[in-house]
Amino acid sequence: MAWWQATSLQLACFPAVPEQIARPWDSADEYLLDHLDRDAPTLLFNDRYGALSCALTQPVSWLDSACAQRASRDNRQRNSLELADEHWIHEASHLQNSQVQQVVIRLPKNFEQLRYWLQLCHQHLDHKTPLYLAGMAKHIPVRWLNWLEQHSAEYRQMPIQRKARLLQIRLPVSDPGLRTWQGYTVGQLNIQALPGVFSRSNLDPGTAFLLHTLEDARLALPTFSGRLCDLGCGNGVLGLWLKQRQPELQLIQTDDYLPAVISAQHNAANAGLEVSCYHGHSLNTIREPLDWVVCNPPFHDGHKQLNNIANDMFRDAARQLQPDGNLLVVANRHLNYPPLLKRLFSQVQRISADQRFVIFWCQTPKC
Repeated sequence: MAWWQATSLQLACFPAVPEQIARPWDSADEYLLDHLDRDAPTLLFNDRYGALSCALTQPVSWLDSACAQRASRDNRQRNSLELADEHWIHEASHLQNSQVQQVVIRLPKNFEQLRYWLQLCHQHLDHKTPLYLAGMAKHIPVRWLNWLEQHSAEYRQMPIQRKARLLQIRLPVSDPGLRTWQGYTVGQLNIQALPGVFSRSNLDPGTAFLLHTLEDARLALPTFSGRLCDLGCGNGVLGLWLKQRQPELQLIQTDDYLPAVISAQHNAANAGLEVSCYHGHSLNTIREPLDWVVCNPPFHDGHKQLNNIANDMFRDAARQLQPDGNLLVVANRHLNYPPLLKRLFSQVQRISADQRFVIFWCQTPKC
């Protein structure tokens, strides 16, 4: 837990991160607080750990990440702040008749996600409402700044302070170039996704390598059966690909990011496949025992490269799998997953690898 001296708040990250990077705020948050009316009704986007929510009097947080929801709730409770449903929204309809007087966007890693949030503000808020956009300068490409200046009714760029950048704009003009649904095809599957969903426009290389491996008749590969969970499903392509080939599988898909869950549901319906989709961190919302877990786990949380989310996935999988259950993981080669996997499973076999990726088949959980 860290003490934010400027606000007298005690804050913590969720999931837990290494102690040396465990501060749930940064200088961009402090830069924002120097310019905001802290007592005005404020709509917050991408307040990852709820630091700004705790520092403001009337916050309304757009939270579509289950981890962000948990972190925000925990930190408000930790500081004896009110926990009310109106503090969290994740649907555009919640913005209608809003009393918001200012908007704060902590700049995300994904540019289309930023454009989507700006579009929501344009559609549902008074166009005179000021927007404050902030982030660490090294993470904000110049092309983003150029685009924002071009598409904003008013644009003001503050001087960089303590490596943080702050912009103030008026709500932008409409963004006709932003497509709500975008995707690609994999075999007979038409895969689409909402803005901000991982690999929404193209099949990511890790999943492509896993699917290619599963099609390789020369390899001694596992036979999928029973109840299978596509953990961290994103747009759902991996689980749906397996379900299409083995219709008898009971497929569960879950993801931390709500638009990913909506995208997976959309793709399952379009493919005519019966799937159960859940929104939550790791396996927190799954109650059924599992025979298989397949995942291409994230190793970034925003701009931070971390293993903590993947580690939670591996531990939860080991606990929720049947005694003879299996975990199949595709990962970048540089990630040091084997030590933890070998502590959690009796057998860990590397079944395929190339210059970038490796696939682990983990059998018989020890939990």
